[in-house]
Amino acid sequence: MSQDSSYRNSEYQRTQEVIQNRSAAGLDTSKQEAYLNKITSVGSTIGYGTVATVEEAKQNQERLNSDDAYKQSEIERARQVIENRKTQGLDISSQEAYLKKLVN
Repeated sequence: MSQDSSYRNSEYQRTQEVIQNRSAAGLDTSKQEAYLNKITSVGSTIGYGTVATVEEAKQNQERLNSDDAYKQSEIERARQVIENRKTQGLDISSQEAYLKKLVN
């Protein structure tokens, strides 16, 4: 994993924690959510929200195109992530977009 990817992953995790804390305190999280969207758009959101480099996203897409069992497992995993995030009151738009891309 590149240093840039590691940094984005740590920023993603940190920002999610801030969003959860602010949300629990009843505070606005729109700025943090906008930042989260910005850092995840650098690469691609895969599965549980891990930010991938463009190369990692390409490799994942190639595997999805060639391995039906892997694709099915990703569909199931994405559905589980969506349910988990819903119960936590977290944004699921990225995961829904990923699932839509998988099933189409």
